[in-house]
Amino acid sequence: MLKKLVIFIDASNLSGGTARYAEKIADSTFEVDIFKLLKRLSRGYDHIRTYFYSSTAQEHDIRSKTEQFWHQKMLTLQSQLTKHGIKVTNKLRQKNKEKGVDVALVTDFLMLGMRGAFDVGIIVSGDQDYVNAIEAVQTMGKVVHIACFENSFPDEMYRYVDRYIRLDDFAKEIRKT
Repeated sequence: MLKKLVIFIDASNLSGGTARYAEKIADSTFEVDIFKLLKRLSRGYDHIRTYFYSSTAQEHDIRSKTEQFWHQKMLTLQSQLTKHGIKVTNKLRQKNKEKGVDVALVTDFLMLGMRGAFDVGIIVSGDQDYVNAIEAVQTMGKVVHIACFENSFPDEMYRYVDRYIRLDDFAKEIRKT
């Protein structure tokens, strides 16, 4: 019987890691295809659900065409994800600062862990703010993996996770085409 898997994606952390990876390989066109990423991460598991956490600017804070482009791109992605059954949580930025995204992810992670909704939880983020939640879920007997680019994974995180999934190792496979 396959272990139940739930994936939690911190969009901001994934986006930052992707941008730094693209810079490292000197390819400004590199982007991650979320659907390819999910397919790769869920191999060998019963993939129950994916949760996607993001933030967008409030309309009155969008000042440039570049900001408008990225805002629209995120809204389009959120719509696509929702159509594919992915639960999207979007928080409006306060004075252009992301607020509440980490708390929303941690809340769902803990609640789903307590309810026994998954055996394995994958957090797509190397954010150290999740350490206490990771430890709490592990005390429930759950396995926790972190998936992110190497540039987003602090060395000390090895102490807290059951497995680190280095996205660099299969970046070509998850590349948006």
